[in-house]
Amino acid sequence: MKAVNILLLCSTISRITPTVLSSDLRATIGTYPDYDGDLIVSGDIEITFDEYAIDFRFDGKGLEAGCGPGCGVHIHTGTTCSDADLVGGHYWAPAGTEDPWMNDVTYYDSDSSGNAIGQFSIENGYLIEGNVDHAVVVHDSDGV
Repeated sequence: MKAVNILLLCSTISRITPTVLSSDLRATIGTYPDYDGDLIVSGDIEITFDEYAIDFRFDGKGLEAGCGPGCGVHIHTGTTCSDADLVGGHYWAPAGTEDPWMNDVTYYDSDSSGNAIGQFSIENGYLIEGNVDHAVVVHDSDGV
């Protein structure tokens, strides 16, 4: 999903050190490459796996205030956040199946101060190792 709108946050997923469980991953979110807006965003994502099932927990600050439907957080195909052209689109398998990231559970609502805390469960078709080092992107209300 390469969108024309501004993407707010990006980070790559890594193992929690020290590892709490062998099924835990974490991303500390920073500003998306080439973002030139006024928001100063930050956040943390913790991901726990049970085979293909992902428990995704998100805590963001400095987001678009009152961001409702359309504000999403997704794992992307890219393995870097240093170059916007390499972040890629949503990451899932098998190819040709419906994008699991395009559903209501992968979206968040922020409060009037731009803070958001959320949790959802999803399956993207990959075990834990298939998700390590991939980009995680937090989208604004325009879906980018």
